[in-house]
Amino acid sequence: MNDDKEFLDKVVIPYFHGFIHQDIDTGLFTPDGVVIAASIKGANNYGVDHKELVGMSYHTMNLEFIAKICESSEIEDLIGIANLFKKIGKLNQIISQERKVINYIDVIPYKNHYSATIVTHLPIINPTTDNVVATQAIGNNFYLYGIVDYINNIRQEQNLVPLKPFVEKINLSQRQHEVLFLLTAGLSQIEIATVLGITRGTVSSIITHQLSNKLGLLNVDTRKLIELACNMGLDKYIPPSLYKPRVIILDNEIEQKYFSKN
Repeated sequence: MNDDKEFLDKVVIPYFHGFIHQDIDTGLFTPDGVVIAASIKGANNYGVDHKELVGMSYHTMNLEFIAKICESSEIEDLIGIANLFKKIGKLNQIISQERKVINYIDVIPYKNHYSATIVTHLPIINPTTDNVVATQAIGNNFYLYGIVDYINNIRQEQNLVPLKPFVEKINLSQRQHEVLFLLTAGLSQIEIATVLGITRGTVSSIITHQLSNKLGLLNVDTRKLIELACNMGLDKYIPPSLYKPRVIILDNEIEQKYFSKN
């Protein structure tokens, strides 16, 4: 038995087993991203038994399993979620390569419910060999500054109607609609930037140079902008992109290095 396997089998795995029955959403992975063990709470988020996840990988989850945990039969949605799982699987491997902690927000509708989880994923290093022997992901509910409950409530009330004709009349782009909707939900510019995975400067520019003009404001007045939007009912009509599944990486360097299309 080599040093790394011995450290994994005799130290890491027994230590992790202490989490399995605890009130914590966590998983233990090989450096390549295969599940070694998962907590019961973590598996419950998928609606499966924790033992069922052992040996699985985000890279290899098939559409049948994804349909089961997301309670969806729409093939286009399932393919999109499969691609997001591959992104998470790639992140698992990057954590081992870079030997650094990476945080990301998982906005995937498990059990057909809009939710967000902020995940901290860290490498576990054998102090004797200095090799990464495993990685551990720890998830916590992240309400996106209240937007998760806000959207779930509106989806129930409005029966998933995302837009009204007058929204199209003022010719809002997808990004403009997202920013305006999140403003009406009470989010700050920094919070909007986090939810959308863009910079605060971009949010500010959209408000100053685009939205103010489109809603007929001569001067930039965020409070007035929100008031006008609410009067138009924009606070009740969700941009479809906001409840679209996505994974937001909270490490700009990693995002640019491994996932940027530029």
